[in-house]
Amino acid sequence: MLKQLGLAAALLLVSGSVARVALSAEVPAAPKAPAIEKLSPAALEALVSGVALYPDPLVEQILLAAQQPLALHHAAEAQNGALPPDVAALAAQQSNASVEYLKQYPEVLQQLDQQLALTARLGIAYRVQPEDVWNAIASVRAAYEAALAEQAAGEEASSGGGSSGGAAYPVYGGWVARSLLAAGAIHELNEYRYEQYANATTTTTTTTATGENGTATQTSTTTTTPSGATVTESTGTADATLGPNDGTTVHTDGSSTTVTGPYGNGTAGTGSATTTVTGPNGETATINSTGSGFSYDNGVTSVKGGAGTSTVTGPNGQSATVTGGAVGGSTTVGNTTYGGAAGAATVTGPEGQSVSVAGGAKGSATQTENGVQTQSTASGAYSASNGASGQGTRSGSSTVTQNADGSTSWSHSGSGSGSGTNGSGNFTHSGSGTATGDGNGTYHGESTVNANGNSVSTSTDVGGGQASTTVTNNNTGASNTYTAGDGQIENAPTQSGGSSNSSRQQQSQNAKSQGSQGSTRDWSQMNREQISQASQAMKQSWGQLGSQIQGGAGQSASVRKQSVGATSKKLSGATANPGNRGSKFSANQRPTQPKPTRSTPRGGGGGRGGRGGRR
Repeated sequence: MLKQLGLAAALLLVSGSVARVALSAEVPAAPKAPAIEKLSPAALEALVSGVALYPDPLVEQILLAAQQPLALHHAAEAQNGALPPDVAALAAQQSNASVEYLKQYPEVLQQLDQQLALTARLGIAYRVQPEDVWNAIASVRAAYEAALAEQAAGEEASSGGGSSGGAAYPVYGGWVARSLLAAGAIHELNEYRYEQYANATTTTTTTTATGENGTATQTSTTTTTPSGATVTESTGTADATLGPNDGTTVHTDGSSTTVTGPYGNGTAGTGSATTTVTGPNGETATINSTGSGFSYDNGVTSVKGGAGTSTVTGPNGQSATVTGGAVGGSTTVGNTTYGGAAGAATVTGPEGQSVSVAGGAKGSATQTENGVQTQSTASGAYSASNGASGQGTRSGSSTVTQNADGSTSWSHSGSGSGSGTNGSGNFTHSGSGTATGDGNGTYHGESTVNANGNSVSTSTDVGGGQASTTVTNNNTGASNTYTAGDGQIENAPTQSGGSSNSSRQQQSQNAKSQGSQGSTRDWSQMNREQISQASQAMKQSWGQLGSQIQGGAGQSASVRKQSVGATSKKLSGATANPGNRGSKFSANQRPTQPKPTRSTPRGGGGGRGGRGGRR
């Protein structure tokens, strides 16, 4: 909407081939980013050596967070109190789910930040070749397990007893890690382009489309700032002739600007367009449109809104204008998701006559132990310049419960009222029922409608193969009952949900068991000791690797400073709490996994938890 208001307006006035011209010009080909060569298996194994020994769930979040090194750096600086207050506030507001997850492991977050050059390379590698990254992790883990087994065998042979494995990680950080740091792998990593996260870039693309009766051109310039934010400015024109014998032409000019935040969570834009239609006799009509909008989504809270105005002016100078705006959003707190939306619009005719409408709605849904509860309300109103008006409201609630016997029970109720120039009315409704899956479910519902002094009630019962409804005129007391069904239930389906679920769970468990064969450790499980030991291994292996990589140990501070750039100086907010620097979970507690988001962290790669240790 924001980028091509002019082309959209043209589509309202032309048809056939001209519409195809406008559509083809509406979305230009995206500029191609410079190609990133894939790393070899040896270079990947060296690169993942610092993270391979973490459990799968933690590795997955590290790989996703590594694609957002600026956000990760801000989070680490906020934890140790080194982040300026204004930048700390921005980091807290715009951090993505994977970075937020890593805040539960301060020691891991700090090491990723200390080796930010390696972290950035890891993020790009995972975005470009995710399968290869997980293969490299599996290879490194296999080398570690083999070294551990060899060490244990040696200790047992020399001492006559078993090995505790306490020196396993020093062994890993020693010859196992060093064995991965071949000269070729180091050279390849030094040549690997990762600066795209730190340098501003500008790309311009121009697209021209030619159809049977017209042409369209769009030019877009996109600038990516050092912080990762993007600014796209577009201009476009479209010209079309409605037919060789008609002589009517359509010309559109449009422009737009769109800004996307550094973490991809927020986008805002504005645009305008003018379309001129010239008839065969030289008479013209114009459409002028402007609009703006925004969206924000951090995985928990989502908000979108926009506003626009269009004015159509005819050949005789008379005009009509449509103005409107709307905003909506949702957020989740605990087990409850809240949502709401509101909008308004006004249509003004050529002689000043107008109609205005406005409305809003809100609701919530709460997940319970065995079901869900919902509540909602809505209202709206309209008014016209001729004095006509009206308004109405509605509210309702419902509950759905999964019972222990496999049946599902529900209940709902609602009421509403409305009034206007031509009268008023209201209604109430309630109902409840149980679905058993075998045809023996039940339902009972009652409704009453009152309008302009008239009142009608209905009562409905369903069960035992029959449905019965009674309609009563509350003004006269007269009623009629209608019954359907003979009370017989034939070919009722059997309830098989539990068996099906059990079968799917068993299939999943079998696949996981097969994938774990050949590994001496369950890499899918999170435990404090393993994470602590893996953190020690990371410090040793990436310490050795970082000392030989451009931007690594000894250079990380300058790289981080470059990645933050001048944009951090413009931010404002409150300081983050630099409190607990230690691990925030006990041996019996697992940290909270980030909830799925509507917007995958930039760079993609997808969730591949468990792939590394289950090969």
